[in-house]
Amino acid sequence: MLTSMTDTAALTAAWVEAGATVVAVGAAIYAGAYAKKAYDAEVERDEERDEDRKRAQADRVAAWCDRYDYSPPEPAEGYWHGDESVVTAWSIPAWDYSLRNASDVPVYDVVVLFRIGEHSLGTDALDVLPPDDEPTVREIPSQVRREAMSAAPQHGEIIRCIVAFRDASGRRWRRGFDGVLSPDSASQ
Repeated sequence: MLTSMTDTAALTAAWVEAGATVVAVGAAIYAGAYAKKAYDAEVERDEERDEDRKRAQADRVAAWCDRYDYSPPEPAEGYWHGDESVVTAWSIPAWDYSLRNASDVPVYDVVVLFRIGEHSLGTDALDVLPPDDEPTVREIPSQVRREAMSAAPQHGEIIRCIVAFRDASGRRWRRGFDGVLSPDSASQ
């Protein structure tokens, strides 16, 4: 009978040990899954911080246009020759657009695309846009103005800007006419 109690005690001990092993394996699996989830969350936070760091300069660059006077130019200077007026200069309203780089370092290879609706009007380009607290004001190129004058009645009158540029780290960015910033994959 002693053998059977010893066998029973050994069998019980073996079952307790097997149960403890199963519980330990389950705890280890749970701990591993929790650690993986925590690691993935930390990697995601690191990636978000890295993306924020990469976007930091690009977030501070923009271009925009004001509303323009689409009325035809008026004579500003001239003289009368007999019964005819001879115009020597025209009064053309100034058409400017603004660029701003509010970051601490320059951006490079800046291209501004002008459009009305879906109609592309043309571009302007700068090699470097230095940092500045105030916007840089530039005149809209004459070919863009001519295109806008002819396109305005068909496509609306608001000229929108799309600006593409390279940041100081060499990454290309594009701020759409709606103001949304995105990596410019088309030029990479």
